[in-house]
Amino acid sequence: MNAQFLNTMITKATNRAGAFCLSVCMVFFVFGTFHASAQGNLMILPKRVVLNGNKSTQEISLNNTGADTAVYDISVVNMSVSDSGRQEMISGDDTTQFFADKFVRIYPRRVKLWPNKTQTVKVQLVHAGLMKQCEYRSHLYLRAVPNVLPLGEKTTKPRDTASGITIGPLKAVFGITIPIILRVGTSSDLNVEMTDAKLIANENEKKLALTFSRTGSVSAYGELTANYISKDGVETQVGYAKGISIYTTNKKRYFELPLQTKDGVNYKEGRVHLVFRNQDKDKKEVLAETSIALMN
Repeated sequence: MNAQFLNTMITKATNRAGAFCLSVCMVFFVFGTFHASAQGNLMILPKRVVLNGNKSTQEISLNNTGADTAVYDISVVNMSVSDSGRQEMISGDDTTQFFADKFVRIYPRRVKLWPNKTQTVKVQLVHAGLMKQCEYRSHLYLRAVPNVLPLGEKTTKPRDTASGITIGPLKAVFGITIPIILRVGTSSDLNVEMTDAKLIANENEKKLALTFSRTGSVSAYGELTANYISKDGVETQVGYAKGISIYTTNKKRYFELPLQTKDGVNYKEGRVHLVFRNQDKDKKEVLAETSIALMN
């Protein structure tokens, strides 16, 4: 639910005569660390689970860095991912994708995190004998359980004094997802290329737009570094992004990398060198690299 839709709902409510109560539930999906004042600040490590024949379990560390106690329900969901990286939760069967939800066990299914405390959640591969030789993907979903007021305690509802309408409190439900990757009999035939890189520059921002192209039986997961190289050969790092995923359901991934403005960097001359390195392994091998010439 976006802000425009929410504003439309509130506008319609305030135009009606008589008392009216509007209650809206919003779900936000984010990655890495997210902040919810009523639920604490949740940090998850690692931010990606990869299981295969040599590794059948993975422990995930949940750390509440906030000042409030938080409760989270944990489940496994299936999500579609567009070529631009947009993720949407889907339901039902989709024969075009191999989902991991039927082959993983998660425990516990609910956690209560006190401030500055850590708890682990275990992800286990099950029924491996029923799996095909391919890569499966689903997502671990941690959904914050809203705080419930003790019996008899009341909240003060905001009132629109202009219309005389009482509007119920807007309730936000926060959630976070991380991918679960299961690999069975997959080879290391991954190949990634970066193409169509171009500079987009204006007064407010500078960024590089590019396209990742992926082939092979496994997904790609890596970090992208952009170094500006002046006409004199001086090299300066001007951009960095990590956690870039290109799943097996996508042959391409469109990506934009923000660029920094630094002394000695002139985006009207020289060139920018891009390097995409693998984050799936301890050794960050180069998966792809390219350069873009900058001209007036």
